[in-house]
Amino acid sequence: MMKKKSLSQEPSKKATKKAKKGRNLMAEFCDNEYKKAEKRKHAAFKHYVHQNNLHYTKFGLQLIREEGKRPVVIISSKLMMDKDIGKEITKICPSEKGLNLRNRCSSALMLNDDESFEICWDDGTLIAVVLRNVFSDEEAALSLLFEEEHKKHSVGWNRGCEADLVPRENQMRYQVNNTKAMKSTGINPNAIINSVKHGGKGETTGTRMYYQHPNGHNTSVPFSMYIDRKKWLPSGEKKDVRSACIDHYLESNIEAKLYYSKMKTIYLKVCAQFMKSTVEEISDNIMKTIRLNTNIIDDKESTMGIHHDMPTPTPAMVTGPSNYILDNGEWRLKHRGGRLFLAEGLFSIQYGPRDIVAFDGNVPHGLTRMKPLDEDDTLLLLEEIADAPAAKTSKVSFPAPN
Repeated sequence: MMKKKSLSQEPSKKATKKAKKGRNLMAEFCDNEYKKAEKRKHAAFKHYVHQNNLHYTKFGLQLIREEGKRPVVIISSKLMMDKDIGKEITKICPSEKGLNLRNRCSSALMLNDDESFEICWDDGTLIAVVLRNVFSDEEAALSLLFEEEHKKHSVGWNRGCEADLVPRENQMRYQVNNTKAMKSTGINPNAIINSVKHGGKGETTGTRMYYQHPNGHNTSVPFSMYIDRKKWLPSGEKKDVRSACIDHYLESNIEAKLYYSKMKTIYLKVCAQFMKSTVEEISDNIMKTIRLNTNIIDDKESTMGIHHDMPTPTPAMVTGPSNYILDNGEWRLKHRGGRLFLAEGLFSIQYGPRDIVAFDGNVPHGLTRMKPLDEDDTLLLLEEIADAPAAKTSKVSFPAPN
């Protein structure tokens, strides 16, 4: 049980000094400007959802089944966004309330929990391939090896990208006093931080940290919202404090190597499907360009907004524990929300620890806002679990791309 802080209790001198430092550094931050930007972005996304009544209907969705093929969810091209809207809705993390994802997901279209399927635009363009039960329970647990290694060595990323959220003063102030977040900037720990304020690219979402290097040189670096991200690069590529060598790690961990090997095999098959080619034709080029990122997303420190990746002929692929935690051999949800969804077309592509989702990263996508599980809110928790993919089902091998 938490104890309430006495009103008469004075804050420590150390805490007061930190707070004062944070206020001084943020003197030119202009938080109101960023609040307006965030409000405008949420309003743009809400307008997109409401103008097509997506907040309470299955408009623009159709399920097609053909013998011997995976089911296909067709999304109407009427739901495509123009570039301005696609850009405007980035860097926000919407709440599930009002998004109607329970009616815009596979189960709402009468797909079984263990059924793999594809998502296409109505002109046949492939958007995503959702593969259920690719991994056995034992294999799925091996993904935690990467999570453990991530937690040991990751310093995260806060140098700015489309996936981070619109900056907010209180969260930026928190980062200034967070050792891990400051290490992610790459700034010399002996440097003197002068201020954090608007600057760089972006009219309302570009912020920079201005500091004095120990040699007296004044400079600045991008400084944005924190994401607990770690890059895994092959040997021979230049690395920094935010990356690690995937080859060295796999050489020392046979189980992780087996898991990663199966991931790559499946990735080649879905790449061939997206590129309308064969594994043999694309294998050599794809193997040279595969890169692994691990992200740990939570409800406070590390959050991710709607974004889209650069257009490429190959898809992005996600797998791993997702929003689950392994508890005494059983996977259970650790937060409410945190659902992966396509913002364009508004469709949930939530996945469990045994699943894989490959999708066109250029289609705007994001995660819904995470909230801590409330033990007293039993009804909401049961509804969330009922709507989530089954994390422990009969073992089903994944089919080869058609």
